[in-house]
This record gives sequence, C-alpha cells and structure tokens, in this order.
Amino acid sequence: MSIILISILLALCWSGMSLLSIRKMGRGFVAIAAYFQLVLLGILCQSIHSAHRQPSDSVEGPFLAVALQEDVAKENSNQNLLEVLATFHDGQWREVGGKVLFYHQSEKGIRQGDVLVVHQKPPPVPAPQNPDEFDYRKYLEKKGIDFQQFSKSGFQVVTSTEQKDWFADLRHSLIELVRNKVHHSRAQQVALALLLGQKDFLDRDTKAAFSEAGVMHILAVSGLHVGILVAVLLFLVKPLRLKGKAKNYYHLGIVGCIWVFAALTGFSPSVARASVMFSLITLGQMKGRKPPVFNILAFSAMLMILLDPDVIFEVGFQLSYLAVAGIVLIQPLIVRWWLPPNKVSEYVWQLLAVSLAAQLVTFPLTLYYFHSFPTWFLIGNLIAIPLTFCVMNLGIPLLIFGWIPWVGDLLGVGVSLLLQLELWCLELLRNLPFGQVTGIGIQPVLMIVVWFFLLIWAAWDYVSKRILIYSGAIVFVIFVVVDLYRVRQSVRPELIVYQGQQGFAIDYWDGSGLKSWNAGIQPDEWSYKVEPHRIRRAWGTNAEALMSFSGSDQVVVFPEVGIVLDGDQLRFWNRVKVNISLWEEDSWGKSEFGRSISTDVTSKILF
Repeated sequence: MSIILISILLALCWSGMSLLSIRKMGRGFVAIAAYFQLVLLGILCQSIHSAHRQPSDSVEGPFLAVALQEDVAKENSNQNLLEVLATFHDGQWREVGGKVLFYHQSEKGIRQGDVLVVHQKPPPVPAPQNPDEFDYRKYLEKKGIDFQQFSKSGFQVVTSTEQKDWFADLRHSLIELVRNKVHHSRAQQVALALLLGQKDFLDRDTKAAFSEAGVMHILAVSGLHVGILVAVLLFLVKPLRLKGKAKNYYHLGIVGCIWVFAALTGFSPSVARASVMFSLITLGQMKGRKPPVFNILAFSAMLMILLDPDVIFEVGFQLSYLAVAGIVLIQPLIVRWWLPPNKVSEYVWQLLAVSLAAQLVTFPLTLYYFHSFPTWFLIGNLIAIPLTFCVMNLGIPLLIFGWIPWVGDLLGVGVSLLLQLELWCLELLRNLPFGQVTGIGIQPVLMIVVWFFLLIWAAWDYVSKRILIYSGAIVFVIFVVVDLYRVRQSVRPELIVYQGQQGFAIDYWDGSGLKSWNAGIQPDEWSYKVEPHRIRRAWGTNAEALMSFSGSDQVVVFPEVGIVLDGDQLRFWNRVKVNISLWEEDSWGKSEFGRSISTDVTSKILF
C-alpha cells in the first residue's frame, strides 16, 4: 500500500472523526474511527521506514567487525551479532556497514565489544526455495541483519572496546546467579525465560512441551509476569500501610522497577505493552484514577510503532495485543455462562474464562502462522499459570536476595522443584491422545470473518441489534462469494515441483485430491518445505502416491499426469497443454509455455 494512499485514508478518517466529534454524535463510531486511525498511522510509519531503509554496503571479502552482544549458546555452536566496520578488497581495507548473524565453535568465545577479523566473506541469507516457505531472509532484514555466516574458528579477536552497558552487565550477572542457584538443566532454562526473558537458552524439547500444551505464552515475558512483579512489590510493603507522599513515592519506585525489569528482559513487545499498562495503572492509583484499558493499549502500541515501525509485522506483537483485547472484550461474556458456588471454583472459572477468551481471539492468527492448535490448552493453562505464579513469587526474591548464601540456595531449590513439577505436568499433557491438531490452516478472509463475529458478540448489548445482524449477514455473504471463487479456482489441475537440500518432490492436485512423489526431500524438511503450501491451498497434508513406472536409464513415467522424468528433466506428452511458472526469489515468475522443465528449480504447472 502506497504512502500517498495511506495518507489519504488517514486524512479521511481524521476528518470523519472530527466531524462526528463536533456534532457530538456517534461516540461509538468515533472510538472505532480513532482506533482505525491508529492502525493506519502504524502502517504509514512502517511504509515511510521501509522507503527510507538504506541497503547495506557490500561486504566483498574478509571483514572487520565489532560484537554487539555476548555469545548465546545454541545446540552445536555459539551465536553472536556482529556489526561490520570494514572489508578487505583489492588489497585494501574499505569502510562499509551491515550486520552479520554469526555462528562459531570457538572455545574462547566472543564478548560484547570485541573487535574481530573474520577471514571469509559472509554469504547473503538465501531466499525461500518454495512457495509459502518461511522467509528467513525477510525476517532478518526487518531486524536490520544483512548476512548469516557459520565459521568454526575462522576469525581472530583483535581487541576489545570499552563499551559499558549497565543493563547488559546486570543481566549477565543475574543469568549467572540463576545458573548457580537453579541446578536442574531444563528448570534452569525455563527460569531464565520466565525471570529474565532469555528464551535463547531453551532447547527444542522444552519449547515443544510448552507449545503442545498450549502455554507457550508463559515463556514470553508479558502482562502475567509484570503483573506478578507489581503484586509482589505491593505485597512486600502492605504491612507498612503507607499513606500520602510515602505511598506516592513507593508507587513511583514500583514504576521504576517495572521499567528496569523491562530493560533486563530486552523490551519485547509483550513486556513493553505490559510495562506501559501497569505504569499508567500505578500512576493512576496515585491520583485515584483508573485509565481505560483500550486507551492504555492504544498508547503503548503507538509508542512501540514509533520506536520500531517494523514491530507491526512481528507475530509476538500481533498475538500480544489480540490476546489482551480478547480478554477485555470476551472474558466478561464467558464468565456470565456460569455462577460458581464458592471461591475456589470461582478462581478456576475466572482462569478458564481468561484462557478461553485469549484463545478465541488469537486462534485464527495461530492457525495462519503455525498451522496447528493445542487441544488441551484449557487444562494446560489451569496447571501452568498457578505454578508459574508460584515460580515468579520465589524467582523475583531470588533475583533480589540471591546473593545471600542460604537465602539464595533455598529460593533456588524452591524455583527448581516448582519448575520440575510444571515440566512433568506439561510432558504428561503433551503425551495425551490428540494433544495437538496439526496441518490445518485458515484463509485470511475467514480469519477476518471470525474476528468480525467476535466483535458482534462483544457489542451485542451496546449497539443496535438490527445493525449488528445486517452487518453480520453482509460479511457472511461476502465470505461465501470469496470462498466459492477460491473453490472454483482450485478445481483446475495443478502440479508443483518443490526443492529440498538434496532432491525434489512433486505434488499433483487433480481438482479434488492430492497425489505426491518424493525424490530426495528429507522427512525433517517436509514440514517447512512442502506442507506450508499444501495447507495454504487447502489441499491437506496427506497425499496418495502418484502412480509411476520406472524405465531404463533413469526414466520414470507418470501416466496420470502425462509427464516423463528423464534425468533431471520433466517432459510433457505432446497431447498435454500446460502453462508453466517458475519460482523466482519470493514470487511466481511470468508464465510461459513449454514442453519440459528442470527438476532443479521450483515450478508450477497448470493443466
């Protein structure tokens, strides 16, 4: 969307909102226009940011760089982020720029501020080989990273600059404190994620346990963690019964602690949003006020977009704000379904209502990005959230008082035992039958329809029911028309040639079912090379075997499709008329007619 078009829409939205405000009519529409205006402003900021983003200078050989962070341990290597200072080319050093995501296996390691010479030219990040494959290149590009390089020990640390980062030093000290006090390996990983936002230390099994139980959000420091921090700080001073200026000064101290915690955890979208929210709530308590939640959300979103416009494309940012909006709008409606008879059942019901509301609003986006849905998420949240609350209540004092020998040891044992119990429960839940539904997707138009009907439900008691019913009917008709068009388009037979690291695969959609033939794509590649496109096209993930007959000299005949595989060429029978498109960078190239294609390139053939 062009900057001019966005600016026009923004001006029209502002004019309409101003007109309604002057005439003092349609407060609900004014609020909707205001939030829509915020969305347009975010898109405009991102568009301007993208238009002015300068491409990195070319790194044409060995290069000189400075490390921007400490090493992060991965499964088989250490990861660091380097900023390029100069490159060696044509016998001389030339000053350039750019960032390199650098992996190495050196035992000495790299520390923040180290200046090093890397002996090899960094290769560019490869583009996706197949349609709907995750575009890691664009992902890194939005983070300002231009290259990705692996080197066992092909570098030399020249010197170390004096870069004092108080928060980085404090974070490093707290990481070492947690490692020394929490001795169980997996519990230590989760403790670092919960208390300090350090998710890079999590191994695959631990991530899978939380993901498949539907509680992955617990590992992302968010409103839950900031809320617990505030609750702990308020609880510590409750016996003192502060009043007047002393109480206000303590509230200001709480706000300071919130932002120190946010800095330590890296200012992720979820923790920044939660920090703004709880800061405004705490400051409002000093004046006896309670700011509206949606105003707080809007302000925090605007602040984050202005600081980093590309944040609107981050999945965590989108899920975070959707989840809070769902809790605010939908959770009170779910709570009405049942009146608990006692406090225990009321606590459980409130917890389930919060989890269900957040999942109802976020599941369309989850299906769109991840093509899976955790079946037992209600039970998972019912177990994990109380245990996480207990872990945080011990973990925060551990960060504060862990330097005291016996106090730190006792708190560390408590955190470790609670996290081991949580991991055991999640593994048990993970191994239940039908633990996670995978291989499902959702079309963007259906995603919008789901959100629209959730909004109708939330507005049912506040907006004219006739308007809501008519609006719902119009949206439903539009969805049916769009879906019928999509189904009609999918009737045409189509063949896709996918590329893997050591081979290729063929998918043939005959208009009603999927058939496949694999020639070298490995099982661990299948989930991200082939399945994303199948899911996006609503073909399903299970396919029948495509009929084939092997001949001599590496010749394979596919009679159902009318093609012959001869070496590395797919040749079409003369009676078969085809339209061929080639995958170029991140889109299908211009269609062309032909009688054969190479299996070394990703291609689409329409019959």
